[in-house]
Amino acid sequence: MGEEIAKTSFTPEDHAEFERRLAHETKLLGESLKAGRFSNEGFSLGFEVETWILDHNYFPLPVNAELLKAFDNEDAIPELSKFNVELTCPPRVLEGTVFSDARAAFETLLGDANEVARGLGGQLVMIGTLPTIREGDLTLDNLTPSKRFYALNTEVLRQRGGRPLRIDIEGEERLVSEHYDVMMEAGTTSFQVHLKTPVSVAHRYFKPPSWPPRRCWRRRSTRLFFSAKACGTKPASRCSNNRSIFTGVPLKKERPDRRA
Repeated sequence: MGEEIAKTSFTPEDHAEFERRLAHETKLLGESLKAGRFSNEGFSLGFEVETWILDHNYFPLPVNAELLKAFDNEDAIPELSKFNVELTCPPRVLEGTVFSDARAAFETLLGDANEVARGLGGQLVMIGTLPTIREGDLTLDNLTPSKRFYALNTEVLRQRGGRPLRIDIEGEERLVSEHYDVMMEAGTTSFQVHLKTPVSVAHRYFKPPSWPPRRCWRRRSTRLFFSAKACGTKPASRCSNNRSIFTGVPLKKERPDRRA
């Protein structure tokens, strides 16, 4: 996960080979579960935080390559855009002072990374959706130059048959934006918790994602809405009618028609 790949486009033969390997590995997973090969030890916790690199005016600063090279820390890795990096907290056994220990370790990591960012004329900020993001920031010019990100962009558009990705969110104002690339995904970041459980109780902790449109008006759902739209491959008829509140982002805005 996150490792570089060898090429940026794939043939039908590549897709067939991928499906074959996926089916084989799924079968091995089932066999390993039945044979008791997975750990049944206690719980452990880790997390990752996607951060923004901003200049002194709080606009995106596309220098993640320079920052990561100067920082040289395996717990900091690139994200989709040049103005995002991901900071990770290694797994810890879920007992005792695990939360305060994890917080202290992360604050040290963030502080050290911020020192490097300041040397590049920037700073790291943790915020889901940046209020100062501009349409011009979300272009392929700011795509992190990695083959896996180029491949992601190519494959999403291929599966959509070349159709653009569209955001249409209605609140006090209406936000409408279309992209022929996946860079709208860079408009939102997240804090993700990773929980390792004993295999015997894993089914009690696994919760598949849900997407009930009636809940999309909640502000906390906006990041998920934005992220899902930014890399969605479903037909447009199933991806264009969700609504949510989305504030503070100076993309293309339209006032809703109050007469409707």
